[in-house]
Amino acid sequence: MPVRKIAIVSAGTAAVAALVGAAWLGVSSRRADPPPPAIRTVFVPSGPPEVTLTDTLRVGQTLGELFDDNGFAGPEAVEVFNLLRRYKNPRSLRPGTVIQLIAPIAQGPTESGEPLLASAPNRVHLKPDPDSRLVLDASMGEWVGRLDSVPVVSDTVKLAGLIQANMYDARLGGDTTGLVSSDVRQLIWALSEVYQWRIDFYRDVHPGDAYRMLVEREVRPDGSVRAVRVLAAEFRNRDQVLAAVRFHPPEGEPNYYDEKGESVRRAFLLSPLDFRRVTSGFSSRRFHPILKRYRAHLGTDYGAPTGTPVRSTGDGTVTRASWWGGYGRAIEIRHANGFSTRYAHLSRIGVRPGQRVAQGEIIGRVGSTGLSNASHLHYEFLQRGRHRNPTGLKLPPAEPVDPDLLPAFDIERDRLLAVLEGVEMPTLTRLADARSEGRSTERGE
Repeated sequence: MPVRKIAIVSAGTAAVAALVGAAWLGVSSRRADPPPPAIRTVFVPSGPPEVTLTDTLRVGQTLGELFDDNGFAGPEAVEVFNLLRRYKNPRSLRPGTVIQLIAPIAQGPTESGEPLLASAPNRVHLKPDPDSRLVLDASMGEWVGRLDSVPVVSDTVKLAGLIQANMYDARLGGDTTGLVSSDVRQLIWALSEVYQWRIDFYRDVHPGDAYRMLVEREVRPDGSVRAVRVLAAEFRNRDQVLAAVRFHPPEGEPNYYDEKGESVRRAFLLSPLDFRRVTSGFSSRRFHPILKRYRAHLGTDYGAPTGTPVRSTGDGTVTRASWWGGYGRAIEIRHANGFSTRYAHLSRIGVRPGQRVAQGEIIGRVGSTGLSNASHLHYEFLQRGRHRNPTGLKLPPAEPVDPDLLPAFDIERDRLLAVLEGVEMPTLTRLADARSEGRSTERGE
């Protein structure tokens, strides 16, 4: 077995010897120097060399099949399965999960040149999700498990976007180095969550609109982003600029406010879906695809896959949750101040009449019941029994910043907006230049 030589010198012995030697010289310089302290050599055996077998779970492949492919089977593999179940169901591991099997190797390679395993793997490493790392270890003779959290670091980025057709094709500026498309989508969704009471990002966004935002991120070691939090933002929507500043009072939840401390939140969300793909806007005349005639279409259709969660756009009480003629499975909610909302063509209803619901609470699932020829949600907004377009109403805001906290808010607002000034709000001139560049490229100029 290979050994390492480690020289260990006693510092205390050396110091005492040096002092005794100096004293001896002080008494008589004619005597010989004392011999140096002895050096002990100890031999510490090193562990056997190891090899790490790395494999990736493929589509349709089970963990057991992956183990078999790497020569790991029998009672020890079963023991690993049983231990893994304490942390994660092996059947729920997704394709693309990387599995590492660490095993000791013998002194010589096989005839093919590959390492010869001295025994079955004694450690298994895998990441059951992006934010955790599972270590299964039998190096001490018994399999034990440990679930470690993946460390993250926080950073702050400034990003600006000039919209050409929609939020996802905006020309970006600011701290774009290293950003991939998934990072940009995550930032855009974070921005839409801030303004979801003020802007419908499918119907109210137009070419030439722009935004800039200051975002705090949590970044994993592999560069992927675990979470984002908008600290401050400005959104130019046609002729108005909407500012939003995150403020966390000493007691209570953080919220977003404009420069004056008024809440960005409103009594109603502008969309009942997180997945917002609008197929038909609000109008009073629409050709019905099933009835084959024009009829009033007093609401909005949101195209979305069957099963997509539907959320209540405001606090209220469920007044109806059942089959409702051409609406199919539908829900009606009564809100304060004479407002009510309807959600139709649902595949499933998750509430009952008389139940209180909160804004954003899941109440059902998108479907295609009733007079419907495709999976979508039909949403209606009524005020005192009359159909209204919610995007055109001035809905009541949530509570502003507490007057006693306004001085603290002012300090935080000024600090964040000063940092936000570090990235310029894109202008319409830049959009025109971008389109000109695109036409020149198409002509080969």
